[in-house]
Amino acid sequence: MTQYIPAIVTIITALIGGGLLLYVHKRNAYRTAATSFRAAFAPALARIEAARLHNSTHDAPDVSGLLNSNFEVMAAAVANFSPFVAGKEKKAFDEAWHEYKELNPTSYGGAMFFAGYENKDSLMVIEKKLNAILAFAKISTRFF
Repeated sequence: MTQYIPAIVTIITALIGGGLLLYVHKRNAYRTAATSFRAAFAPALARIEAARLHNSTHDAPDVSGLLNSNFEVMAAAVANFSPFVAGKEKKAFDEAWHEYKELNPTSYGGAMFFAGYENKDSLMVIEKKLNAILAFAKISTRFF
C-alpha cells in the first residue's frame, strides 16, 4: 500500500497545479478582455469630462461626433466582452448596453446622440449610462 503513496501525491499535486493554472489563465483572459473593453469607452468618457469642464459653447468638445464615430468600436467591444460576463449578470449587461443605444435611436445610422444638446444634464445621463456598462468590467488588483 505504501508504494502507491508517491503516485497518489503526484496525481493530487498535478490536479492542484492544473487547477491553479486554469484559474490564473481564466483570470488573465478576463483582465485582458476587461482592459480592452474599458479602453474602447475611455475616449468618450474623456470627451465628456472635457466638455463638462469647458464651461462654454464656443469651441466646445464635440461629444456627439465622438459618440457617433466610436459607436461601432463600442459595439464591437461589448460583443467581445460579453462572453466574460457571468451568466447571472448577462441580462443586466445587455440591458445596460440597450439603454445606452437608446440614446441614439438609429444606433448604426449615425443619428445625433442625445448629447447633441451638450448641456451638463445630457452629459451626466450619457456618462451614467456608460459607467453602468463599464461596471461589468471590474478589474481587481488582488492576486486571487
